[in-house]
Amino acid sequence: MAKKEKAAKVTKAKRRSNKLSWKGQLLLVVSIISAAVMLPITILLFVGMMPTLAASFMDRSRDKMKVFTVGSLNFATCFPFVLDISTGGFKSDQAINLITDAQNIIIMFSGAVAGYLLEWATVGVVATIVIEQARGKIKSMRNTQEELVERWGKEVRGDIPLDSQGFAIELPEQS
Repeated sequence: MAKKEKAAKVTKAKRRSNKLSWKGQLLLVVSIISAAVMLPITILLFVGMMPTLAASFMDRSRDKMKVFTVGSLNFATCFPFVLDISTGGFKSDQAINLITDAQNIIIMFSGAVAGYLLEWATVGVVATIVIEQARGKIKSMRNTQEELVERWGKEVRGDIPLDSQGFAIELPEQS
């Protein structure tokens, strides 16, 4: 009986977790209405921000820094075209003309390329710094270990074989 109740609670919790909260539903409705009202900008940004969408699917990290970097620079290169649409009549034909021009697409996607390069370089520099810090710590620990061996003897290294009670099998050489 307890197993059935527990299973029922789990399935109810799963159903609840799949539903959007009222805030999520409101945000979804407002987003859809905004996308419909601002259709030319929506068309432009949908096509221009494709590399950011790809980055969001590829980035499996918890903090999504690749998406943030690529998306920020990708949006920065799409924004001048958004301004062109906003100041030039706000028509869908204008948005389609902008996205069908290959030079404009290259400009929009170049921001994403810059974001990928920036993220790649940053990760490389940080990894190098972390590796060098780790090497420095290892060197410091080895120096400390040598000082302890000089002060207390070879027994402090922990490389002497022990029996089941923890006593040394071979007695260390006295120096």
